[in-house]
Amino acid sequence: MISSLVTANAMRLLKRLQDQSDGELDRLSELYERWALGGAIAVIIGVVLDGYIFFKNPPYGGSLQRWGSFISEILVGLGIVAEVGFAKRESACQSILRKRSNDRLSEAIVRATNAELATERLRADNAWRELTDAEHVGLVQALKASGPPASIRFSLVANDQESFNFAGLISIAFKAAGWHVGYSHESFRNSIFPGILIPEIHENHLEEVKAIHKRVRECFISAKIRFANGWPESYMSTGSGEQLTTPIASVYVGPKHRPSF
Repeated sequence: MISSLVTANAMRLLKRLQDQSDGELDRLSELYERWALGGAIAVIIGVVLDGYIFFKNPPYGGSLQRWGSFISEILVGLGIVAEVGFAKRESACQSILRKRSNDRLSEAIVRATNAELATERLRADNAWRELTDAEHVGLVQALKASGPPASIRFSLVANDQESFNFAGLISIAFKAAGWHVGYSHESFRNSIFPGILIPEIHENHLEEVKAIHKRVRECFISAKIRFANGWPESYMSTGSGEQLTTPIASVYVGPKHRPSF
């Protein structure tokens, strides 16, 4: 029964302390610390008084012995209760403050981590596209294994420097495999498609056109470079790059895809 009452009182005290602000907890912690110190001082005074009575050796039953012993025992008892009780309260205050501090630190770490991730995603979304070393090597090897060198023309959105740079990186692999590379800077009638497009192969195409586009398609797949099927309709274009000879493969390199967030 007594144990249950002590536990219930401790829980009520902890609940009251948890409802306090940090400033109030600091104030209470200092107050409890002073009271605990006062209890320790009371114990010391009680012990000193008891020792004084012992060495003074007053007559048995005298006032000094009766009242002195009574007062010393009260001081020791109350001092122990005060020291232990208020020390526990001070410890509870500090425990709550430490927990709140750790929680804030954890929240700050989470916020900093999320901010860093968001920054990295933003940096990636705004960075120009590049070929990885594996994609470059894979494309060169696939092109060399696919047959003799041929010609390829990259169709680009006019004045889009990022797309032109990305197409240039892809063309490095084609040039390393001995291919001739040209560029067509175009304006398109409809909405501009993002990413890479390779024309679909149709039955009415010449066999050599079918063969060259199939080679390019398979090389992109082998190098794990993502692309889609299709071709946008343009109405104006200007060319640049090397002199090309038929058959000529075509690859469209459009702007970057919309950012992911």
